[in-house]
Amino acid sequence: MPFWKRSNPDIDEEFNAIVWKEHFIEDHGCERTRVWREVFVSAVPHLLLNVLLILYIFIGARLFQIIDPDIVKSGELRENIFFTFTTLATIGYGAEAPTTALGKWVCVAYCTLGIPLIFMVLANNGQFIVDAYWIFRNSYRRGTEEWNGEMPLRITASMLTLWMLVGGFLFRGGTGELSYFDAVYYSFISVSTIGYGDIVVYPRDGLETGYMLLYFSVGMIFLTTLTGSLSNYLQKLHYFGRVPSVKLIRPRFSHFSGLQFSGVSDVEVWFGGRPMTVKELITAVGDHFETSPELLHYVLNDLDQILEVALNKDTEEAVEHLKMQGEIARKQSFVCLELGPDSVRKLGSYHLSMGRYRSSK
Repeated sequence: MPFWKRSNPDIDEEFNAIVWKEHFIEDHGCERTRVWREVFVSAVPHLLLNVLLILYIFIGARLFQIIDPDIVKSGELRENIFFTFTTLATIGYGAEAPTTALGKWVCVAYCTLGIPLIFMVLANNGQFIVDAYWIFRNSYRRGTEEWNGEMPLRITASMLTLWMLVGGFLFRGGTGELSYFDAVYYSFISVSTIGYGDIVVYPRDGLETGYMLLYFSVGMIFLTTLTGSLSNYLQKLHYFGRVPSVKLIRPRFSHFSGLQFSGVSDVEVWFGGRPMTVKELITAVGDHFETSPELLHYVLNDLDQILEVALNKDTEEAVEHLKMQGEIARKQSFVCLELGPDSVRKLGSYHLSMGRYRSSK
């Protein structure tokens, strides 16, 4: 049984505390003693991307201020920053635009690099929100919902809706001229990058510029996650009614690496000059080595561990270890054939606990 469905409170309490670490170790293949160092190293590129985007916006604002000072009426840097961000985010209210030929050419070149950069950074930040949701969910909740790399639609829709309502209070209080409905409308038109230009709220100082750009950025991230959630339903609609169904599932924060497959036993593959199903292929491999599919399952499940032992230990010690693993696998295969599902589940729990003990040693 997958560990997120277990009911042992002692074991669950342990996993709740380290579930994100287990997921991180699985994805990065790092040692447990170097987790925090690897977390820092892995976070540096993402932080640099955000810093690069901020610098790119500031440099662009200063550049437009120099080559085309008539873009904004006041000529202040904060308004050029607001213009630069809304241009890169493709909001484009239309109230401000380059006025000279040089400004237009620079704008084209600037946006050619800046538009992919801003959406790449926002999408990357959105993935952190998705990962944080699944870590929290698997740590403190129970459920059978499968992790497919996206957040549930109800969560993303609720997040975006709540953010629009927050924008209503934010922009209504900031200007004092908009009704609450118009403020919510302006929030959505801006976050969705529609940018009609019928309602435009300009920041009055540096602080307002900062929180407006932050609000737009977070809103666009929420919209990106909503789009990702909708894509899952569109994919299900696209493959509706097709057989055989092949489903690729990534284990949610599992101790085991790799991918799980469901519905592939009847999928045909080309092997040995003729087509055969995956089930027929596994049976043929078992017959060739005079063993059962159940024994093959145990061998393949521990293949990465066996290779690690073979590469890191002396030859004689490795051979003895592999022989021992083979004897254990044959015994477990026999037991699995003779015992019922409950006994097999207990045997699997024992095998997992022994694996943890060996790794701690």
